Amino acid sequence: MRENFLLPEMSSPSLPTQSRIHFIDAARAVAILLMLEGHFIHLTLQPEYRDLTHPVYATWHFIRGLTAPLFFSVTGVIFVFLLSRSQDPPRFWGNRRVKRGFKRAFELLFWGYLLQANVLHFNEYLNGTFSNWNFAFHVLQCIGVGIMLLLLLYGLFILFKNGPLFLYYMLAGVVVFALYPSFKTLPPDQYFPPHCPELIQNLFHGPYSVFPLIPWTGFILLGGAVGALIWDYRAYVRDRRFRLFMILSGVCVCFLTHCALYGVDFVFAGNKEWFVKSSGLIGRFGQVLIVLGLLMGTEKYFKRSDGLFLKFGQKTLPIYVIHVMILYSGFIGVGLNKVWMESLGPWEATFGATLFIAFFVVLIHYFHHLENAWVQVKKVLRVSFSRK
Repeated sequence: MRENFLLPEMSSPSLPTQSRIHFIDAARAVAILLMLEGHFIHLTLQPEYRDLTHPVYATWHFIRGLTAPLFFSVTGVIFVFLLSRSQDPPRFWGNRRVKRGFKRAFELLFWGYLLQANVLHFNEYLNGTFSNWNFAFHVLQCIGVGIMLLLLLYGLFILFKNGPLFLYYMLAGVVVFALYPSFKTLPPDQYFPPHCPELIQNLFHGPYSVFPLIPWTGFILLGGAVGALIWDYRAYVRDRRFRLFMILSGVCVCFLTHCALYGVDFVFAGNKEWFVKSSGLIGRFGQVLIVLGLLMGTEKYFKRSDGLFLKFGQKTLPIYVIHVMILYSGFIGVGLNKVWMESLGPWEATFGATLFIAFFVVLIHYFHHLENAWVQVKKVLRVSFSRK
């Protein structure tokens, strides 16, 4: 992270405006590490070992199910936290973070669709022939659109100047989760919006909707609400009572959501099980709150922002792009999925995942050298083109 219940009784000293809150980087690092091992094991583990009755696999499967909600939620947390702490005037287009945010969103869309291309099929693309997978809606595309939604809601907040920022994001996230049952109950072959190009349908409910906007942007928006709250109460983030508040909030969301939504169904849906279909999603967000609360307790252990562990949280995009290329043949057309797809036993898959993570540890350790080399290459290219 390079560059907000009233709790007035807490007496934690106020943090400087530009102070880093390292646990957010730590949360992103945890999410990306879980993603790396989760994707490797899911890709390579033989089908006969995927037994949910086995405690080890069941535990791994539960944690893997938390990885995407954590990743999406933390994206919203860190983006809104940085947006809120910007020292620019309280306006929209005049805020540098807004401009950077839109740039980042389009960058994510670009990489997302590029990774679904295959350089080995380049001639086919020139002839106008594309596969259905080229138009799939995946992680990076969903995060890119989610960032745009965060920015648009921030614009409404600036426009109306009424109410706290976190409330805008919280209400929007709740609406997204409330819409989820409408899409979950659609038949697999009934796409939405009807009669639209597949590229548009995949955003919502299409043949290749891997991470559709509903429900996944709900995690980004609710994460944005948490980011706004952390900024508003940044003076108390290192107070143990704030951590306890976050953890208890997560526990309540996990264990009370199901009963609460049954009550909502009784009042608004004629006692039909409708809104309760979203309880699993909201429960996952409660688990995210618990993880964030626990990671707040590690804040004191991170004295420097450039530690190797925190760097993982700061380099999520290059890590994601490279891991897709290696595992799933993204863009380059050659990857481990061509060799080890569902072919390894548990110990082999675990050892392979360890080596896979070790590769990225080394990569991130020396990543600044690669960045410096790329800067020099761009300088040479600029000089060459300027001479022409």
